[in-house]
Amino acid sequence: MEGINCTLKEKYNHTYIGALHVSSFFRKMFMSVFLFLCGLTFVNTAGAQCENLFNVSTTRTYDLTSNKTTYIFAVTNVGARNALSHWSLTYDFCPGQEPVFLNGASISYSVNGTTYTDLGTPNFTRDPSQDCYTGPVLKFDFGRGGIGTTTYYKLVVNGYWVGNFSNVVFKYGKNCCTQAYPGTRVCLEEPGPPVLLCPPGVLALTCNQALPSPDPASITVISDCPEGVTVTFVGDVLTSTVGCLETWTRTYRATDRCGGVTDCTQTITRPVDNVKPVINLTPASTVPLPCNPTTAQIEAIFGTASVTDNCSTGLTATGVTGPETGTGCTRTVARTWTVTDACGNTQTAMQSVSFTRDTQAPVITFAVAGPLPCNPTMAQIAAAFGAATVTDNCSTGLTATGTVGAPTGTGCTRTVVKSWTVTDACGNIGTNTQSVTYNFDQTNPVITLAPATALGCNPTTAQIAAAFGAATVTDNCSTGLTATGTVGAPTGTGCTRTV
Repeated sequence: MEGINCTLKEKYNHTYIGALHVSSFFRKMFMSVFLFLCGLTFVNTAGAQCENLFNVSTTRTYDLTSNKTTYIFAVTNVGARNALSHWSLTYDFCPGQEPVFLNGASISYSVNGTTYTDLGTPNFTRDPSQDCYTGPVLKFDFGRGGIGTTTYYKLVVNGYWVGNFSNVVFKYGKNCCTQAYPGTRVCLEEPGPPVLLCPPGVLALTCNQALPSPDPASITVISDCPEGVTVTFVGDVLTSTVGCLETWTRTYRATDRCGGVTDCTQTITRPVDNVKPVINLTPASTVPLPCNPTTAQIEAIFGTASVTDNCSTGLTATGVTGPETGTGCTRTVARTWTVTDACGNTQTAMQSVSFTRDTQAPVITFAVAGPLPCNPTMAQIAAAFGAATVTDNCSTGLTATGTVGAPTGTGCTRTVVKSWTVTDACGNIGTNTQSVTYNFDQTNPVITLAPATALGCNPTTAQIAAAFGAATVTDNCSTGLTATGTVGAPTGTGCTRTV
């Protein structure tokens, strides 16, 4: 294809082949056809000394996984000299940015296209001879291969460029090509789509937290021309739900000016739980509380609490016993259990127990006791006591038990006390007493007589009655007693009679 000018220049997102303009969609197809037709033959118009110097073919591979781009230039000398003196890559895709290696590069050569020998590390510089290009270039000052041989040059970029090298210039001798006669330009293929670095790791949100707003500005872009890359938020997709844990995949997309598209994803997890835990209470003890229980007895009678939850495990409810409430004899104490799961859902459960609070003794009242005769029998005394009735603030149906005591006292008065006792259901004891008093007298009254007067012979009955002395009575108990006298019939024989 000698004689065909194979000049190819790439600007922004379009390719020009001579006067032919094609979109980037067809660029690679036209590039392949062009390279095949041209064979990348370099035609120089500087004069006979630069005619038919060498032919060049170019291949490029791009490995997204290892971030490595490899260019292989096959240079065949066709001129009269043994080797090309140096060649360079010129940057002109993104004006205003000088190219920078991110992770270094290497250059090597091979005479058989298989075994490559290291030529050292290339450096970024400007061409000091100012021939061919005045812009920044990556320059290599070496040459290999004799006349008619092909030398393979391998340029390996370990990473990505900031900027894009769009032109390669091969020269035979530093002064072969001048600025007026630049070397033939070869447009290198784009080094692949941009690379996105989403935030690493997993973004773990708190319970029920809303997904954060997308932030395309937080995404790191690695590209030959980062100012030409647009990063957009694609969307959030719920990829899995395991129990209460949702896993979301957030996708960002970078699009460069050449239509290259790369996605990166960020993993977001969040627990979603709006369900309260469930507190399960065992019943309180079937053994009832006694009256007036102690705090320890009340605490011991409550059931135990266990917790189940749709998400959290190992939850324990905390129980708090409240104050005693109620009036009268029936009191209630409630215990409230509370538990909060890992997502802040709080549940409560309550259990209450009732018991009798009674510290008042029953009250015993009596009917009025009956009268007793002097020197009564014990049966008479017992029967004289009034009947007892019992009232209580809490218990009903109570009956008092009475015990009659022994008579007490001296002289003529004796007292007997009956003691009554009753116990209510809470063990409160009520007591009361009733007493009866009676006369006790077992000594006869004493009658004292005044002396009788003398009677004449043959007194009348009246004279006899009048002759008796007056009678006075004294008693140990009674007072105001009067003796009653009865005159009997005269007795005796002869002259003496007695009445």
